[in-house]
Amino acid sequence: MATATARRAEPAWLPYVQIARISHWVKNVFVLPGLVVALSLERHQWSTLRPFIVALGLLAVCLIASSNYVLNEILDAASDKHHPVKALRPIPSGRVDAPHLRPPGPRRALAGRPTQLLRPLPSRQSS
Repeated sequence: MATATARRAEPAWLPYVQIARISHWVKNVFVLPGLVVALSLERHQWSTLRPFIVALGLLAVCLIASSNYVLNEILDAASDKHHPVKALRPIPSGRVDAPHLRPPGPRRALAGRPTQLLRPLPSRQSS
């Protein structure tokens, strides 16, 4: 018989999303003022600004940040098991096996790299 405090079964993918800390992505909008500063220094670049490219760049920042969160979760799992709150995280609680996370972390970081190809390279002036 189930008790009133029993938790509902969570979807199998949910702990993986929790490790990536997608809920923290909102903090990454604070890279956008850097774009405004850069564009204010090169005013002629405003005309080449494309919202899709900005959004893609922001997605790249989010993916790279998530890869750092995953790496942190893996590295801190042993000590987090002894913390009253952190022990509830997916890896220390045993809901996710850390070896399953090792490939996605680097893949998520690399997913942010191709966006660098979208920016034009500075032209070299011959001397």
